[in-house]
Amino acid sequence: MARLQLLPVFVMLSLTLSGVALAHDSATIISSEALKTKDFVLTGRVYCDTCRAGFETDITSSMPGAKVRLECKRYGTDELTYEAEATTQLSGMYQMIVPDDHSNDQCSVVLVKSSFNKCTEIEPGRDRVRITLAQDGGLLSNSRQANALGFLIDEPLPSCGKLLQKYGFANDDD
Repeated sequence: MARLQLLPVFVMLSLTLSGVALAHDSATIISSEALKTKDFVLTGRVYCDTCRAGFETDITSSMPGAKVRLECKRYGTDELTYEAEATTQLSGMYQMIVPDDHSNDQCSVVLVKSSFNKCTEIEPGRDRVRITLAQDGGLLSNSRQANALGFLIDEPLPSCGKLLQKYGFANDDD
C-alpha cells in the first residue's frame, strides 16, 4: 500500500526533473542560435510630449521623420568607437542593425532632430537612453529595445489640463 502512495510522488518528481532538463536544453539552443551572429537589431521610438508633462500621456504623438544617433564610447576613455543614425518611420519607430559586440563600450541612443516644427525642445534626461549591446550581458536574443525618447512641444495642447488632472496632477490655473 505504501508503494502505491509513493507512485504519484515519484511520477511528479520524474516529470519535474525532466522538465527542468528540457528547459535547460532549449535555453542552450536559443543561446547558441543568438551567438551565431554578432549583429544586434536595435529598435526604439520617438514621441512629442504634447502636454510638456515629462512623460507619455494618452495624447502623446508619435514622431515620424525624427532622427536619432547611436553612440558607443569606450569605458574609461570616452573614445567614440561606433556611431550610426536612424530616422523614425510613420509609427515613430526606428530600427538599426548594429554590427559586432560592444561589451567594452557604453552605448546610448541620442535625440538628434525633431520632425515637428513646434516640438523641438530637448528635455535633459529624456534626450538619451543607454542600451546594452554585448553578447555577454545575459540576454539570449540579439534584439534590443531602447526606451522611448521625447521632444517637448512649445505650448501644451488645450486638453492637457483635464488630462493631467485625470492623472492626479493639480491644475495651477484653477
